[in-house]
Amino acid sequence: MANKVLLELEAAEKVVVADLRIALLLAQTKLNEVKQKAEADYKAAADEVQAKGQALSVKLQEFANTAKLETKDIQFDIEKYYFYIKTEVTEKVEDAVKAVDAPITAEIKKGERVVGEVVDAIKKAL
Repeated sequence: MANKVLLELEAAEKVVVADLRIALLLAQTKLNEVKQKAEADYKAAADEVQAKGQALSVKLQEFANTAKLETKDIQFDIEKYYFYIKTEVTEKVEDAVKAVDAPITAEIKKGERVVGEVVDAIKKAL
């Protein structure tokens, strides 16, 4: 009877060992599947991040180029506006000088005429 129990225990042990081997193989297969999926997900995420980073870089470069062009346009507009204002101010100053120049010149000529008359009178008196 003891032999029979020993035989049954040995048979049960073989079944348990076989079941454990099957369970181990299933666990290794599942682990490999999870590992492969994780690697694929990581690669997909890395590729997506890289693609989005490149797209962002392109957009930033476009923005920078647009900003440079807009800055150049604004600088040109400022310089043009400055030129027009400078020209306008210069014309106004010239007009003001011309407006004041005629009366001043008339006064100078009056003064020269008076001085001339005084010089003539002094010459006659001498």
